[in-house]
Amino acid sequence: MTDWVKPLQKHHGQHGGLIAVGLLVSSGLVVWVTSPRDDQPAVPHEPAPVTTTQRAVPMPMPAAMIASPPPPDVVQLPARVTATGFVSFDERRTTHLVVPVAGLLQKRRATWVGRRVRQGETLATIYSPEVYLGCVALLDQLKNFTSQEAVDRARYRLLRWGMPTATLAHIEQTMTPQLALPLVARLGGVVVQEQGAPRMMIDPSAGELFTITEPAYAWVFVDLMDADAARTKVGMPAKLRIEGITRPLSATVAYVYRRSEDGKRTVRFDIRSSSVKLHPGAAVIAELQLPANPGS
Repeated sequence: MTDWVKPLQKHHGQHGGLIAVGLLVSSGLVVWVTSPRDDQPAVPHEPAPVTTTQRAVPMPMPAAMIASPPPPDVVQLPARVTATGFVSFDERRTTHLVVPVAGLLQKRRATWVGRRVRQGETLATIYSPEVYLGCVALLDQLKNFTSQEAVDRARYRLLRWGMPTATLAHIEQTMTPQLALPLVARLGGVVVQEQGAPRMMIDPSAGELFTITEPAYAWVFVDLMDADAARTKVGMPAKLRIEGITRPLSATVAYVYRRSEDGKRTVRFDIRSSSVKLHPGAAVIAELQLPANPGS
């Protein structure tokens, strides 16, 4: 046995018991500390981090899933448009008696603008050699019949001048030509224009002898720029300021003409007003509220 190994020497005396007790207590503490405890929670096993040299590339989202910002709210206000025009007769309720042939004018009544006439009333008579020769040509075709076309041509000439069908039938029945050409009102209404003195020589260059209409009805024509006319629809309301009338009149668009001249198109309004007197040719200012876009 080597020199550095020394045998355990047994202690004697009173200190031996204390040393034994101390060793016993130390051993118990070591065992208690190192032994597992049931009341302590188990530490979860944390996996080791995965190391990689590749960088993750994000996948693109479908276009349908990408939320685009909502468009801003655009308020489209109606556009206020003004246009100028004039008052005209309502041609659906107006008749114009012109001078068809040269001859002597004989009126049934004295010139009186504003009087009311009935439909079919004879207003004047023109005594013309042209009418007489036209009657002779028709009767000659009836006497010496060559074709129905020739007879119809002679009849149409007199009818185009304004010969009433009843008068024409009487000429054919009696086989007697006449000089007189009656001027008959094709529509009833009020005489608003008249010219020609009784028993005067006239010819077609004189133009209209009578204009008869219903004064409560009128047309108003205004010109709009092509872009504004494209947004104008039938039935749209408007305010019309008419020369000679203090308060504006309400009207609706009746027709938008397709033809464009100098970048403008004509719009027509139909007016019916028995409370005010409308004068053809009076100036008009129309005010419309048009949509912001043509399709709105």
